[in-house]
Amino acid sequence: MMLRKAFVIPSAFTLLMLLFTFSACEKDDTTSPGAKGQLSVEITDAPIDDASVQGVFVTVVDLKIDGESIEGFQAQTIDIKAYQEGNAALLVDADVAAKTYSSLTLVLDHDTDASGNAPGCYVLTTNGTKETLMAGAQNLTELTVSRTDFTVEEDQMTEVVVDFDLRKAVKYENDTSYDFVTASELVAALRIVAKAEAGTIEGEVDNWSNHADKVVVYAYKKGTFDVNTETTASGDGQLTFTNAVTSAQAKADGSFELHFLEAGDYELYFAGYDDTDQDGKFELKGSLSLEILGNVGLDLGAI
Repeated sequence: MMLRKAFVIPSAFTLLMLLFTFSACEKDDTTSPGAKGQLSVEITDAPIDDASVQGVFVTVVDLKIDGESIEGFQAQTIDIKAYQEGNAALLVDADVAAKTYSSLTLVLDHDTDASGNAPGCYVLTTNGTKETLMAGAQNLTELTVSRTDFTVEEDQMTEVVVDFDLRKAVKYENDTSYDFVTASELVAALRIVAKAEAGTIEGEVDNWSNHADKVVVYAYKKGTFDVNTETTASGDGQLTFTNAVTSAQAKADGSFELHFLEAGDYELYFAGYDDTDQDGKFELKGSLSLEILGNVGLDLGAI
């Protein structure tokens, strides 16, 4: 399901909020003993806010559901940054027990990629430098993401997308190098979405370049946004807008896309940034304050 709408940034640019509603369809959860279903797991990216980053590569050496490795999975090294705006890389397509699962685990190899070369997880900067990404002292990191339900239907294909939010996952350490945030914060940068139940919002922001060097659109679950908390840097990566479900940068023509949104009510917040010191890193505008310019409730019906 997709929604497209145009938005106008006001002359006194601050923060804009709108409200959207997605609803999911009901499913039959009846299965036979020993039944199998087909599971497809893909991975996508919510973009990183850094013009100096050309690519972000991760090596996934194991993929588990409810703690058990998925048979047939093969190690992959993926440039996650290459998969945005609804594009996703396939991790595995396999037959598994038809039932409801509660977690999915990615095992990352930080030292060695799928071809046996070092490093396994790294940032590739625009000047061609590879900077190793670690999430602690261990060579392997298990990232387990839980959700309320994750159902593989009998004799049917179930598609699941892992949203790897690079904005939350990668930090610029001591203004000199890149690294992963802590393991716990790295888990918080991942979310699992049932593809068949996901929605998309596409829109346009008019005249944004008159008020900022860039505009980022943040999607929040309704009622979870607090302007003081979200605009204050926190955590290992000194992140702002920490609790956003996903985000997207408006393009030069003002268009933006937010993909893989689960059923629920969402508020969109539009924030302006300037590169005040011309270092390629964007700072939230100092005059930013919250203005609720209006909200639009949209019942999009069943997916």
